[in-house]
Amino acid sequence: MATTQIIAHRGAWKRTDLPQNSIAALQKSKELNCDGCELDVHLTADGVVVVNHDHDFYGLSIEESTYTTLKAIKHLNDETIPTLENFLAHASLPLFLEIKASRISMRRSLELAERVLTIVDKSTFTGTIHYISFLEEVLIKVLSLNPAATVSLLNGKLAPAQIKSNGWQGFDYHVDILRKNPRWISEARELELLSNVWTVNDAENMRYFLDSGIDFISTDEPEALIELRG
Repeated sequence: MATTQIIAHRGAWKRTDLPQNSIAALQKSKELNCDGCELDVHLTADGVVVVNHDHDFYGLSIEESTYTTLKAIKHLNDETIPTLENFLAHASLPLFLEIKASRISMRRSLELAERVLTIVDKSTFTGTIHYISFLEEVLIKVLSLNPAATVSLLNGKLAPAQIKSNGWQGFDYHVDILRKNPRWISEARELELLSNVWTVNDAENMRYFLDSGIDFISTDEPEALIELRG
């Protein structure tokens, strides 16, 4: 990949005061010409896949609440919590979709992965989706359901050679992990793996990772990174 791509982490929300992971933040990331948008999904108590970063939505546990209950609460911009179906219907740029680890059980994490892939398969979204997770079991599940899927590990525990041997497509690691292991970016390139770093919000780290030739930078400050990248 010739140029490092800019991923709006939870959409473009910070400078716009938009809710994270909202449809408005997704649309703003498109308006800014970001190269992709990151989102997080959870499974409600009644089996609906919704888009939100935290396990709680305005004080309610997503996993222990029904979608109807969650939908009754609105973001400050008057949006309701998006379903994955709704999010995909508004998306037109590559997505980095984090399948969140359940606080209840591994079984529910795997159920979430299965429901996500079913929803994507039935949607009209034709863009690229990078499935990301802290749970190695989730990545295994995704590939068992769709061997052509692109999956990347979030937890920072495996070196590029191990990622490759597992049959995964890349890593999506925290800034501190990659600063401590700078060779992992060049090793990923040599192994034809995808490399992503999160969450890069300060100018010094932005410059460092742009210079490293990493494939993707996930940031809460896409406007600043766009200006630096030029």
